Amino acid sequence: MHYNAPRNPRHEIVRAYLEKAGIFEQVALALNSLLRFPRLVMIEWRDCGIANAFWEPKSGRIILCYELVEDLDAMFGRVLRDNARRRSAVMSAIVFSFLHEFGHGAIATFKLPAVGREEDAVDQLAALFLIAAGGKDGGTVAMFGAEFFHLLAQADHRQQYFDEHSLDDQRFYNVLCLVFGSDPQRYAWMVGDAGLPVSRARRCPAEYAKLSAAWEALLKDYMRTSLSEVTASQRTTNTCEGAANHVLAILSERWRIEMSNADPTDAARSRARIDQLVAAIHQQCRARRWPVASISCVERALSIPAIEKCNVLQ
Repeated sequence: MHYNAPRNPRHEIVRAYLEKAGIFEQVALALNSLLRFPRLVMIEWRDCGIANAFWEPKSGRIILCYELVEDLDAMFGRVLRDNARRRSAVMSAIVFSFLHEFGHGAIATFKLPAVGREEDAVDQLAALFLIAAGGKDGGTVAMFGAEFFHLLAQADHRQQYFDEHSLDDQRFYNVLCLVFGSDPQRYAWMVGDAGLPVSRARRCPAEYAKLSAAWEALLKDYMRTSLSEVTASQRTTNTCEGAANHVLAILSERWRIEMSNADPTDAARSRARIDQLVAAIHQQCRARRWPVASISCVERALSIPAIEKCNVLQ
């Protein structure tokens, strides 16, 4: 997880809020608890010049744009006057967008077959993940993600029929169908003229069951099936060596991003400082005899700010 310093001063508020909230660190931990990844997948926030989120195949990164937060805030602000509800809707829609892009990454990384529209497939995966692993609010988060598509449709968002994405309102109803189908009694209130039409709702339980089973079959070779594997997914060894190696992995990925176009001498100096810091962490851990809880905290962290919250670095 890396939050780039924005070039646009207005985005600094967005960056600080996202980093403090730690929502995407939590989502990443949940993904790690469900799936085994063959390599480190970096999640990077940055200025893009456009409201967007995308999977970057060459580097294996998920890119999230600060402009997307602004765009969603303005869009939901037109229909939600309560600030708390608006923030919840915005963050839910961003999490859905992130999981959508993660879906593209999963298809590429695991070389999964996608015989239909890939854009529809990753919408399904985002919704199914939230329903399965999002706790009691998972369905609500998925619905806010769907509401984003509905708002685009209401705003006469111009979409070409040859576009790889389905029409906005089609995406809206497809996600609602999966949420309703996952628990028809709990989400019965969704059905009606203002929500999911009855004619579609009656088929949603079967649709949810079929798509959920299909994705489980596609991902079965990469899913964690035991408690020991879930623990391993969070990279906890409860040793000073494990804590130091985890910090090294995070800093190395940040170094790779920040030094990609740097002068070779500056890059080498920066790399040397990383090695020195990691060695110091290892020594400090052993000398101060960090408790297991502190070591575990460091190993579970997905960013440097998250490591700093463990209150062990001096």
